[in-house]
Amino acid sequence: MSVDAVLQLPAIRRYRHFLEQALRTGEVWGLQEDGWALAVDAEGRDVFTLWPAPEYAVLCATRLWEGYAPHPITLAELESVLLPELEAGGLMLGIFNTPDGQGYPVSPSQLREDLQAARARTPQA
Repeated sequence: MSVDAVLQLPAIRRYRHFLEQALRTGEVWGLQEDGWALAVDAEGRDVFTLWPAPEYAVLCATRLWEGYAPHPITLAELESVLLPELEAGGLMLGIFNTPDGQGYPVSPSQLREDLQAARARTPQA
């Protein structure tokens, strides 16, 4: 599926794609400059943003995130370090923002559960 076709998917379908890609590649991507790129939800709270691949992240490195560059995060680091830190800080995640819209909102604990469930459904090679 092309980048443009994936970007046109509804947020929940992009989220499922994110989970599949994360398990396939063993990494996810954030945008980083002097710190991580954060979005803001409808209530004005910070949201940590993640993408399944650098080509999607770089498309969002505009406006407030101009100058930010894609940065990989291994799944091991995501699950053992980043998700616990975000949970302790009370931050939500925005999975797979598009240049024109917000990502799929998910809590750190829900992302952990969804990754584990997707992992359990994925046949091991």
